[in-house]
Amino acid sequence: MRLAARHAGAGGPDLIDSGHLLLGLIDEGGAAAHLLSEAGVSGQAARDQLAAYRAGNPLPPADAALAPSGERTCLAPEARSALEGAVRQSLALSQRDLGPEHLLVGVVGVSHGAAATVLRALGVDLDALTGAARDRAAGAYARAPDPGQPPGASTVTASGTPAGTPEPLEVSPPSLPAGRALAWWYAAIVAIYAVLCLPLVWFAAPAQRILVIVSVLFLPLVGFGSSWLGRSRQRDRVHARLSRDPRLTGLPAPALARALRPYGIAELRVFLADEDLVRNTAWGMGRVSFMRLARATLRVPEAGRFVTAHEAGHVARRDALRLMGATILAVVLLIAGLYSGRVIALGYAVATAVVLRIGAKWAAELGSDAIAVRWVGPATAEIWYRLHRTARRNEPRTPRWYLRRGFAWVQHPPLALRRWYWSRVAVAAAERPLTVPPGT
Repeated sequence: MRLAARHAGAGGPDLIDSGHLLLGLIDEGGAAAHLLSEAGVSGQAARDQLAAYRAGNPLPPADAALAPSGERTCLAPEARSALEGAVRQSLALSQRDLGPEHLLVGVVGVSHGAAATVLRALGVDLDALTGAARDRAAGAYARAPDPGQPPGASTVTASGTPAGTPEPLEVSPPSLPAGRALAWWYAAIVAIYAVLCLPLVWFAAPAQRILVIVSVLFLPLVGFGSSWLGRSRQRDRVHARLSRDPRLTGLPAPALARALRPYGIAELRVFLADEDLVRNTAWGMGRVSFMRLARATLRVPEAGRFVTAHEAGHVARRDALRLMGATILAVVLLIAGLYSGRVIALGYAVATAVVLRIGAKWAAELGSDAIAVRWVGPATAEIWYRLHRTARRNEPRTPRWYLRRGFAWVQHPPLALRRWYWSRVAVAAAERPLTVPPGT
C-alpha cells in the first residue's frame, strides 16, 4: 500500500486506484512482480501505459474529508474492490495469509479498472495471469502442520521477532486519554445513573421506595470499593488466564509500550493468538495492561496497524475499568428493580441496565476507533473495514453465526456506524486533542 500511495502522487489528498496497486506490486519485486515479468510486463511499460490511460481518464479529486492531517491518500472504489477480491481469493483457498499473489488476482479481477485496462493494452492474457497467480498462491501459502511445534508457539523470523508481530506504528500517537479523563468519565456515568434512578424510584411500590433508594445509593459504593480493592487480583487473574492459554504466545512489543508509557501505562503485556476466530482484545487496567492480538489480523499489515492502534486506544482509555464501573451500576439497577415490588419498575430497570452497559461498551469502541483513525489514518481504517466485511460475508449462515452476530452487537457497534463515526466525527476532530494530555 505504501508503494501504491507513492505512485498516487504527493499533491494534496490523492486517490489510490488499481493502477497504483499494480505499480506497487511491480516495485515490490515479489512473486506478483515475477508473474507480471513472465507475462511481458515491465515497470516502465506499465507506468507509460498508465500515464496514457490517465490522460484520457483522469481520476476525480479525492474527498479531502477522508484524508486528515498527515494523510495524503485514500482508496478509490476500484482499489477497494481489488482488496475485497484479494481477501475472497485467500478465503477460497482456506488461507490466512494475504500475499501479493492474492492482491494480483484482485487487481486483475476489476475488469473495468485501470490495471486491467493497462494489462490488456500491453497484450497480457488476463485469464492466464489470474490462473498463474492463483496457482502460485495455492502453493506458496499452503499451511502444513508442524508436529514438533506446540499449538501456541510462535514462528520466529530471521530477525528474531515472532511472525505476525504488530508492524511498528510509524507516527507518534495522538493525544491519548490520561488519568483525569477516567475521572471525568466516572463523573459523567454516575450523573447518568442518577438520572436513570429517578423514574425507578417513582415506579416502585410506595412501601418499597425506601429500600430502593437505599439500594441505588449505597450498593454502588460497595461495588466500587470492592472493585478498587480487588484490582490487583483482577490483573493477576487476567495475566494467569492469558499465560496459561496454549494458543497464546507472549509477544515483545517495546515500541508500542514506549508509545503508551507517557500516558501512565508502566507495563504493557502483549499476547499473540493463533486460532480460527479473529479476536483482538485489550484490558486497559491502569499501570499494568494487556493486549491479545490475532495473528490472522496482523498478517495484513494495514489492517494490523489499525487493529493495533485501536487496541492500544482501549489500553490508554482504561476501558476495562470504565466497563467495570458501568457493569456495577447496571447490576445495581437490576437489584433495585427486584426490590421495587412492581413489574413496570422491574422492566424499566432491566431496560436501563442493558442500555447503560451496551452504551458504555459502544462508547469504548467508538472512542478507540477515534484514536486509531487519528493515529494511522482513515485509509488504513477503510482497509480493515473492507477486509472485515468481506470475511463476514464469506462465513456460512448457520444458527451459531446468527447467535454470534447478535452477541457481537452487544459488544461492538454495527460496522456501518463505526465507519460513519470515523469518517465524519473522528476525522472532523483531527485538529483537536481527544482528551486531556498527561501531566495536566
